[in-house]
Amino acid sequence: MDTPAEEVSDDLPSDLPDDFYHDNKDYIQHAPNGQIVCVCSLPYVVWKATTEQLSEGCGLIEGTADPATEYILNKKVTARPDMQAVLEGLVVKNLPVPCALFIDGNKYDCTEDHAELEFDAPRTYKVTVIAFPYLDKEFEIENQA
Repeated sequence: MDTPAEEVSDDLPSDLPDDFYHDNKDYIQHAPNGQIVCVCSLPYVVWKATTEQLSEGCGLIEGTADPATEYILNKKVTARPDMQAVLEGLVVKNLPVPCALFIDGNKYDCTEDHAELEFDAPRTYKVTVIAFPYLDKEFEIENQA
């Protein structure tokens, strides 16, 4: 048998907002490093339950954000900084340490501020450098072989 809403609300604090069950607000869930995990719209009651379930260091703040270009720093939505990596010939320089290079989908971890690239076949290769919180950086390299 369903419990009437009046009986359920008797156990809740009296200072709940009017929109407790119905009006949604936008929230951003983020990892301990500030990386945005998801952006969602929730009623207050779901937000409250969710914040109690978060892993240590994770957060849920009110607002909206674009995970591709923003992250959370000091509980505020912040633009992700540009990566300063540059390509000179077959050497990628000014890499953040550590980072990962993806070459045609294959991941290569890098713990130095540069990476010397070698390719077997003559063709165009796509190289993406990833190092959060920096924006990803992509290069296309035409290997003449």
